[in-house]
Amino acid sequence: MSMKIKLWNKLPEAPKVKVKNVPESSLYKDPYGYSCIGYWEKETECKIGENTIYRCPACGKAMSKKDSTLDGAHVYMVGKEDEWYFVPLCSKCNNSENTEPMEVCAKLVPVPPECYEKK
Repeated sequence: MSMKIKLWNKLPEAPKVKVKNVPESSLYKDPYGYSCIGYWEKETECKIGENTIYRCPACGKAMSKKDSTLDGAHVYMVGKEDEWYFVPLCSKCNNSENTEPMEVCAKLVPVPPECYEKK
């Protein structure tokens, strides 16, 4: 029996905003026992399907949980480095080497204060 893949499902959209990756974000605590993407799902009430392909809200590249190309990224709005957010991004955009600003058009979820502490 083959598994069907649902193509190009949409993430909840929001007005475009410029963001940058939080440096070394993998060193910070996860929110309340959730993964970053799990917390984003909980707060937006948007369940990301395991076998669904989405478009990265920054670059438009295909991403999915199934092939580990969809990440819960820590970002901040350009000019507001002290306010962090979670947003789904492809693994290419959510990369410590990606230090350039990105325009995203998906809901940003504020990172809880406990996650500003390192593990």
